[in-house]
Amino acid sequence: MRISARVIVPLAVLLLLAMVPATPAPAWTPGVPVTIDRSRLKLTGGTRSLTLTIQQGLVFKGTLAKEAMTEDELADLIAQVAASLGMSVDDFCADFDKLSEAVNKMNENGRMTPEKMQQLKDDLFALASVAPGLVGQAAGIAQKWDQMSDHRYSDSLDSASSSGVTDKVGDFTKDSPLEQAGDVATQVAAWPAALKATYDRFQREVQEWKDMQAGLDAMRGLAKLYDLINRRINEALLKSNKPWKITFDHVKASEPFTLFGVQGKQTWTLSAWIGQTVPAEAGNWKGKYWDVFSIDVDYALAGWCDQLPEAIFQMGWAGDLLTAYETGLPTHWDVRTSKVGKCSAKRELGGYVTVMVDATMAAGATATISFDVKHNDKTVALSGYTVEARGPLITQPAIQFDTGFDVAADKDNFKLTWKGIGINFDLPGAGYYKPLGPTSGPIPWSGDIWRDSDQPAGKLTIGL
Repeated sequence: MRISARVIVPLAVLLLLAMVPATPAPAWTPGVPVTIDRSRLKLTGGTRSLTLTIQQGLVFKGTLAKEAMTEDELADLIAQVAASLGMSVDDFCADFDKLSEAVNKMNENGRMTPEKMQQLKDDLFALASVAPGLVGQAAGIAQKWDQMSDHRYSDSLDSASSSGVTDKVGDFTKDSPLEQAGDVATQVAAWPAALKATYDRFQREVQEWKDMQAGLDAMRGLAKLYDLINRRINEALLKSNKPWKITFDHVKASEPFTLFGVQGKQTWTLSAWIGQTVPAEAGNWKGKYWDVFSIDVDYALAGWCDQLPEAIFQMGWAGDLLTAYETGLPTHWDVRTSKVGKCSAKRELGGYVTVMVDATMAAGATATISFDVKHNDKTVALSGYTVEARGPLITQPAIQFDTGFDVAADKDNFKLTWKGIGINFDLPGAGYYKPLGPTSGPIPWSGDIWRDSDQPAGKLTIGL
């Protein structure tokens, strides 16, 4: 017995379906088809959704599932599927790969578009025009194509191959418009020279669409084979005592932070593969989980630095100076960033994470999760910024005040250097006055920017 995948798909489906990119396969395993797409295999069993909430606004989505089938276990299950079909493993893999090659060939030809359909019609009518009796046949064929294209099908090749849409318009095997078009084209023994190029193009178009037909037929067959394999995988996982694993695979979450009264955005990336160390009972998903974790935090500080003219009023002694001198001005300072430098902040956390799922816990409840942080490293690169403030022009005499700060920071403090007060007036011997007071000094980070990452804490909800 060999695998048969003959399923007839109307041209309207071809018109509306997009290419499916081929998925590269890992290194080949004996007993497994070379072209098998592991992303279509449910190699983990009993998957449950997880929601981890750290503090208030950081929400990470993960999974709880049994450890995945190994390649050798997958090969054993494929052998069982082959035996159930009365085939050897080698024959099964060879036929599977042939179906995949048909799909790949279809994808290489590209998608069927309305433009290609119109080209086929134009070529068909051009060929039929050499004999009056053929024109009517061509018109009937074109009308069938138009009726078929009125149907609305899914844009997905996968859904077209598995949802049954190919059964909605009948069996076009023996009398399809495509076959009829070929009959029209072959009823003329010798084509005029002017139509020779059209005939050759028409033959290529017909072959291309036959490849598309074969590819869609192959997709239907592959969908059935993947279903058979996945059923075997599910049965095996249900019977196995494989341990369970909690997975957060480079999952991202974001929340705002506040620094010196100005809001920014922090993005966390969580990576953790937390294995079950003590099951409540063999094969059960409840019990204790423990493993390492890592969290990378990017504070997108460049966007915050764009708002330095606002934030500087909240920066300790620097803000106090600006406020104090502003009281003598008729209007507020005009504060701008006159020089832009580097501005970034990141944090790396790592250590151990423990999850306790009580034996009496029902799905949908909250499990206990704790992070044991062993390293927590900040990296801050902020330098080269200058913020300048200019007062309004005061007349009689014409005087204008200005001041400014050079801004830098490390992981512990902001470091500001004050340039003093400049007095510019329209008189001979215009002067510059720098009053007493601090000209530079550290300013501690202010706000909740580091709060959540100082010692992350959260709750883990296990889905149904």
